[in-house]
Amino acid sequence: MRINWFSPVPPARTAIADVTARLIPVLSRNLEVTVWTDVRGEVPDLAPGIKVRSCRNVESVWPEINFADFSIYHIGNDVRFHGHYAWMLERHPGIVVLHDFNLHELHRERFIHRPKGPALFRSYVLKTEGARALAAVRAFEEGECSFDRSVELAPLIQSVTRYATGIISFNEAMREPLLELTGAPLLFCPLPLGSEASLPSPVEPSDIPREGPLELVMFGYLNSPNRRLPEILEALVPFPEGAVRLSLFGHIEDQAAFQERVRTLGLGEKVRYLGYLSEDEMEATLKRSHLAVNLRNPTRGESSDALLKAWKYSLPVLVTQTGYYATLPEGTTCPVAPGNEVEGVRGHITAFLEKPLAYADVGARAYGHLREHHTAEKFARNLAGFLEEAVSYRKRSFVFDLSRRIGRDLGPGFAAPDACRDLRRRMAGELADWIA
Repeated sequence: MRINWFSPVPPARTAIADVTARLIPVLSRNLEVTVWTDVRGEVPDLAPGIKVRSCRNVESVWPEINFADFSIYHIGNDVRFHGHYAWMLERHPGIVVLHDFNLHELHRERFIHRPKGPALFRSYVLKTEGARALAAVRAFEEGECSFDRSVELAPLIQSVTRYATGIISFNEAMREPLLELTGAPLLFCPLPLGSEASLPSPVEPSDIPREGPLELVMFGYLNSPNRRLPEILEALVPFPEGAVRLSLFGHIEDQAAFQERVRTLGLGEKVRYLGYLSEDEMEATLKRSHLAVNLRNPTRGESSDALLKAWKYSLPVLVTQTGYYATLPEGTTCPVAPGNEVEGVRGHITAFLEKPLAYADVGARAYGHLREHHTAEKFARNLAGFLEEAVSYRKRSFVFDLSRRIGRDLGPGFAAPDACRDLRRRMAGELADWIA
């Protein structure tokens, strides 16, 4: 079976590129996979025997793309890494690996910087999710509601559901909303970290470093307000110098503002920003850490590769008790109540300093859960069964899509929009029965 796999790949600075790098060697054991990535010029190597192509000049590669059995798109909320795939999905429907349920920021950035960008974005919102979503966008533009509230009311998830011939989600909490929006087959499965052979041995409590300060670590895309970095910094204030240290690595857009915040709070040596780290540097940092912090409030409906990377080294992880994170088995994470991040983080630090072995037990349970549920081999087995289901739906969806287009083109332009819409729907239904 031939698969088009649309995804960023390393060295792109996104966790989804890392997911692809870990998955493709396992998937390629039983599938013929071509990885299509949005780069200009020479494409990077991924693994021996794996084809990696650029889909940037897409007009020249449409024939090759069309002759595969399936096209699988990785869609997340960062326009730098997923904007081109969203554009392609609208022209070439396929299966979507949905990394974020809320795609508002992705589409805002697709349009907002173009000539007449705000108007283009409003038009896209109206077309995609209707008048209620448009009202939320206008309310933000006119200063009547916050950006987070606007994003919540206009998630633009229907930009995916109207084109997807199947959806793969790593977030079980999104089952009911997706069932309401699409008849396409859905696969809910754990986010894969890597192959079974790539997982290290579990860290024993006796192996955890004891000397020096309590080492906190936080990493990934740290620029989004929902990661709650300001609140995490504030949580460190009462602890004396030498008791706690927070190491940050990943993306911080405004580093000057970040450093000013650290200085204003008087955190001094309690906080250090390490920038982007190589795999070896990241591994060394996680191995010497005691606790990881991975808050998401409000959640965008995302799962978390950072969570799995921390679990790989038996790290207990502080998570916001909402969305995907609220569905994780009890005892595998350290929950923090949404809206109470300062006291929640501060409380876990205090508790760890008093009873570190209790947190070591959390890390051990998390590692066991990771090994049982989050391997690339398990994902490959889930995907194989799902593709069989997706074949049947794709045939049906093609018939109905074609019939809608014909009905639209043949339908008369009555003055009354409702009458015109009803007639076109009737024509589309008759055509679908006839074609089928």
